[in-house]
Amino acid sequence: MKAVSPRAQLVVSKNRLDCIVGDYPTLNNIAAAYGRTAPIQWLIAQLVNLSEFCGVKDKLTGDQVEELSWLIAGEYSYYKVSQFLVFFHNFKMGKYGKFYGAVDPLVITTALKEFDKERIRAISQWEEEQERIRREEDRKSAIKFDEYLKLVGLPQSKKKTEMSESVFGEAKSIILNLFQTSKDVLEKFRNSFKKNYGVTPEEYVEHYNSKSNEETSNS
Repeated sequence: MKAVSPRAQLVVSKNRLDCIVGDYPTLNNIAAAYGRTAPIQWLIAQLVNLSEFCGVKDKLTGDQVEELSWLIAGEYSYYKVSQFLVFFHNFKMGKYGKFYGAVDPLVITTALKEFDKERIRAISQWEEEQERIRREEDRKSAIKFDEYLKLVGLPQSKKKTEMSESVFGEAKSIILNLFQTSKDVLEKFRNSFKKNYGVTPEEYVEHYNSKSNEETSNS
């Protein structure tokens, strides 16, 4: 807990994005590891530090600090401690206004609501960027099914518009994962198959079987 004391606000908040999306414990994690009141004690330390930092005459009373800590812990139990550090750092920098005459708990809870909007936006933007990076990496590392067959020394199929046994076999091999590839590679095969033939392997097999049954009935 010493690692996330009020002084840590200056250190951790230098990389704010990491504080928002990084792997840090939540209040729930702290409660599970150290007991139900551990998050309360941690928040009390942060709030007392904030109260002392502000240049107003009337500071938070002990009762106010304790009640406010319980309220915040109940409402934001899923918050990472690093996210709280960013919030308190921002508050000290005057991002959410200031106190007039006394440290007002309502100003703090209102500021937390504003910070929560910022936190959600930051997480959303980070997730979108991670998805963009993932798609780009998939595009660069994509391997076509025929290329894989060539690598493992198996006959390559030829793109055909009509139903054929070779394409049927290709579809079945993907569905059954006969080459025991990873899920990621198998998904690339599926995407490549659909791009080549306009349908998924399952759809091709279904159409092929339907056509075969129809031809058998007509013969």
